[in-house]
Amino acid sequence: MASLIIFISIWEFLNHRKVLSFFVFLFTPFIHFSSVMFYLLAIVILTISERYYFSEEKLTFSMNLVRFLFFILSIAGIIALPIFISHTPYAVYLGMNISSGRTDFTLKYLLVLFSFLISEFFFGEIDKDEYIFSQLRILRMFFIILMFVLSFFNSMNEMSSRILAFYFTLDMIVLSLSYVKGYKTGAFVINLSYAFAINAINVIGRI
Repeated sequence: MASLIIFISIWEFLNHRKVLSFFVFLFTPFIHFSSVMFYLLAIVILTISERYYFSEEKLTFSMNLVRFLFFILSIAGIIALPIFISHTPYAVYLGMNISSGRTDFTLKYLLVLFSFLISEFFFGEIDKDEYIFSQLRILRMFFIILMFVLSFFNSMNEMSSRILAFYFTLDMIVLSLSYVKGYKTGAFVINLSYAFAINAINVIGRI
């Protein structure tokens, strides 16, 4: 529920209704306090992208530079997040690895990464004229890179799983928009990937 409200807030932000975006966001901490972190992180990424990639000024960043910056931010994130989280009620997630009946995060991530890479291949280059759809693709790219870095740290398995859950909500919004925008092959790839989602298979197997 918090993730859905965050994306309503992000939608308002991308439609340049930033004050309304903030007021919508204020509901999310009452549902799950960690939503604050996701909202602030998303707004920072979208603001940087808007300023340096979608800007109409002559000096803009290339997508390769944007990807490099995301990688650097991801490394900074794995240093800063444990420090920040250690001062919150969610400090219990650090070093936690609930392995009983659970699939290792790395395996789940590799399947998601595979789907991401194929879908992005069919989506093609980031189109500045498709502002909202492109911004959400950039945000999706950031979380993929962030989870890639986190996948090397077993102590962050539970934290990574929470980020993956947020990513799934983002992925479904990208899926819906890709159908609307006519990127049917990319949308089909994302849709098909959920037929092999380990999370779902584990749940179905317990029925």
